[in-house]
Amino acid sequence: MTGQQTAILVICAVAMGLFAWGRWRFDVVGLLALAAAVLSGAVPAEGAFAGFADPAVAAIAAVLVLSAAIRDSGLFSAPLRVLSALPRVTGLEVGVVGAVAAALSALMNNHDAYAALLPAARTSVRRSRRSPAPLVAALGAASLLGGLITIVGTPPNLLVSSLRRQATGTGFGVFDFAPVGAVLAVAGVLFLAFGWRLLPREQRRERDAESVLTGESYTSEVAIPTGSPLVGQTVSALLTRADRDIAVAAIIREDYRRFTPRAGAEIAAGDVLVLNCEPEALQRLIEQAGSFIVGGRGTAGLDPERIGVVEAVVSPGSELVGASPGEIGLDERYRVSLLAIGRRGGHLAARLRRTKLRAGDVLVLQGELDTMGPTLGALGCLTLAERRLRLGRRRRVALPALFMACALGLAGYGLLPISVALLCAVTLLMVLRIATMTEVYGSVAWPVVVLFGALLPVSAALRRSGAADLLAGQIAGLVGGLPAPWTVGATLVLALAATPVINGAATVLLLGPVAASVAARLGLSIDPYLMAVAVGASCDFFTPVGSRGNILSLGTDRNAARGPWRLALGLTLLVALVGTPAILSFWPVR
Repeated sequence: MTGQQTAILVICAVAMGLFAWGRWRFDVVGLLALAAAVLSGAVPAEGAFAGFADPAVAAIAAVLVLSAAIRDSGLFSAPLRVLSALPRVTGLEVGVVGAVAAALSALMNNHDAYAALLPAARTSVRRSRRSPAPLVAALGAASLLGGLITIVGTPPNLLVSSLRRQATGTGFGVFDFAPVGAVLAVAGVLFLAFGWRLLPREQRRERDAESVLTGESYTSEVAIPTGSPLVGQTVSALLTRADRDIAVAAIIREDYRRFTPRAGAEIAAGDVLVLNCEPEALQRLIEQAGSFIVGGRGTAGLDPERIGVVEAVVSPGSELVGASPGEIGLDERYRVSLLAIGRRGGHLAARLRRTKLRAGDVLVLQGELDTMGPTLGALGCLTLAERRLRLGRRRRVALPALFMACALGLAGYGLLPISVALLCAVTLLMVLRIATMTEVYGSVAWPVVVLFGALLPVSAALRRSGAADLLAGQIAGLVGGLPAPWTVGATLVLALAATPVINGAATVLLLGPVAASVAARLGLSIDPYLMAVAVGASCDFFTPVGSRGNILSLGTDRNAARGPWRLALGLTLLVALVGTPAILSFWPVR
């Protein structure tokens, strides 16, 4: 073993350990791995930034921009109204919503497809006593499976195509993933239509009115000024005024006394009411009662016509995790007002400004919409739903989707490389002012792009140094006696096991070169092995590490403290059992 081989193997092992540890942001881990590889000589200094010039990185950034434009275009408003009219049969709703999510994810980034459909799922259950968990689970899983159908549906597909280009000179085509992806998407949607019963019982059962308010709503703080119509009224009168859409969790008096109010308790001037409610009910109360939201002053001085409200989920790598809004300085530094916090499986005891935030918390934020995207990206938050009007700008509903379809068509017929076709589509968005420059740059998940650009040279060094061949030789010696289909299945299972721990992109870039080398050692085609890596790296149903959609799911149904691990396990087994024969049928090993 040479010094370069030893260095790159140690770097990859340490990086995988840091990914699994989860205490450092994954883009920081990627940059550390790249820096260590350059310092050790495994990656030449002149090639340190070659990953950022890779067409796959540009394509991923362009897909994120186009997908966000399609999501915000309003194109799916009419179909979403049709979904809300479905009969209240959970299995039917799950199947239809899952099928639509899978279809959309084939044409746009799966995270944005999830976000586009999520409002319909929430609306369909908000006024009933049903749990949103089955529809949310269907959206999350089906969007992951649908992303397997095309090269743009999920970043691992583009990265695997880049690895194939490095190994053979030709990447995968736009629709090369379709046969395997379509089989898995159909199988997954059918499974979800019945398998939603694997969710925890507390996530499936109907809710009474109070549990809906206290379990799945947001916690807000409303100050009662002198002269408010609420001064002198009882808590019971407040609930009547709000049509029982609000629960009063506590009253804070004289800025430090906190008590749980009785129905007959009177509200005094200067009180701060801790409320559990949806943002719409909160807005109605404020308009009627002349009160104001504590912390809602970060937007003072901004143009009111450009201010809107956004719901966002705190991701595991966010700088907000473990810090309070006051410590971060949301209002002072970012000119963003925190209106409410929603937390899974529990209530908030501290004041909102002093609450230590967790991954999966949902924040209701108010600020200037044109800068909200970059602000959320800087904070490490993912948009859950936006309540905004594009004042002064005419919305071109169909054009973003049309541009995406044209880009896929041009690339699919070989007229343009996929990265160039997508770049042309993004350019049209900006030229026609369908999206502003701020929105374009705010749509890109820059930590994801940095991770890809940093790890691509490390992945190339793993292959170029011979370290991948070295590992492949050891693995080939262990599995050489097994039938070839078993080794493809083992690759898929290994990718499925690694992705929840180290992130899908890291799985592709670290496992992909080794899988390709194993195939070469065994004298087999590398295509089924790379396809197995792509499928496994795209199908994390367990944790927020492997999928941004999983992060959103953490915040959407907050009633149950336990995660849906049984459903996730069932979906993972389905992918392994159905995916292996599907890959071998369309991508034979010889």
